[in-house]
Amino acid sequence: MSDNPFEEGNAEPNPFQASAEVEPANPFNPSPTDVAPTYDNPAYDDAAPAPVTTFGAYDVGAYGSDAAPAPSASSPPSAAAAADAYQPSGGAYGGAGTALASAAAAYGSGSKSPGSDGGETSVRVRELEQREAALRRRREEVIRREQALANAGQKNWPFKRYAIAFHDIELEIPEECQRAVHHAHYAFWGLVFCLTYNFLFAASAAFFGLGDFAAWIMAILYLITGVPGAYFFWYARLYNATKNDSALGYAWFFIVFLVHIAFCLFAFIAPPDAFGTAKYSLAGVMSTAEMEKENSSIGGVYAFGAALWFLELLWSVWVIRGVYLAFRGQGHTVTEARNAVAKDAAFGAAKSGARR
Repeated sequence: MSDNPFEEGNAEPNPFQASAEVEPANPFNPSPTDVAPTYDNPAYDDAAPAPVTTFGAYDVGAYGSDAAPAPSASSPPSAAAAADAYQPSGGAYGGAGTALASAAAAYGSGSKSPGSDGGETSVRVRELEQREAALRRRREEVIRREQALANAGQKNWPFKRYAIAFHDIELEIPEECQRAVHHAHYAFWGLVFCLTYNFLFAASAAFFGLGDFAAWIMAILYLITGVPGAYFFWYARLYNATKNDSALGYAWFFIVFLVHIAFCLFAFIAPPDAFGTAKYSLAGVMSTAEMEKENSSIGGVYAFGAALWFLELLWSVWVIRGVYLAFRGQGHTVTEARNAVAKDAAFGAAKSGARR
């Protein structure tokens, strides 16, 4: 049994247990006689002994190799040297330290940054706030529509006291067509303003003896026929076409509204005695030029009227463009509108023939 290493006679010396004869120096508890090497102490010079490493038998011997060199007494130990001293590269325990370092690096590479969770949370909070705002708007819209439906059928246009029809663009018109209908609504009221202005100053010209009575009568006819004609022939048709998604209604609107644009152009130019119209019946460019020769004050009034007709003309061109976009946005085509008009005309002809 001489080969048993655990027997007292054959046991090898234990590197972890110091011999009784020599007591190792404790680096963490130096003797009072020793002077701790500090960089400001004059006693810390080249002759001072190097500090003893704290690893003992782990640095050398059976459990390690390539012990870290002790720092010199003349220069302070660097951070890299300290790291090398605490991470031995050889021996059984050195290999384990390397494996642990590799595992820690692998774990750290897959971890999230500290601010990633906070960023995701803030994004979710914003999404929830947006959804809540959208739900609130929908609830308010539903309440408004319920109130409007409760009042549906009650005439409210153009004025509550003098109402002739029920009119609510936000309630009855699809959202994609509301912009075009609003613009057409503004064009209608612009025409009302232009015709009213034209009537008032045609009357003023006749009052001052600058225009004849026929011009004033023509201005009255433009007003009393133009306003209801515009409402029933093109604005109401557009309103119902967008409400009911009718290609036929769109087609009739385009036809009549082109006539409206032509009339605005004619009123802006206002050629005297053209098509049998009386002189000064329309406040246009040519009427303004004629009036300037007779009375500059009234001529200035007519010039303002010509500017109003020009603005109405430009706005009407913009309106027909927007209505065409809404027309195509609802999936209609020009061919479909043309066929609808042809069918409507054929149906009207057949109906009138049956009455005979």
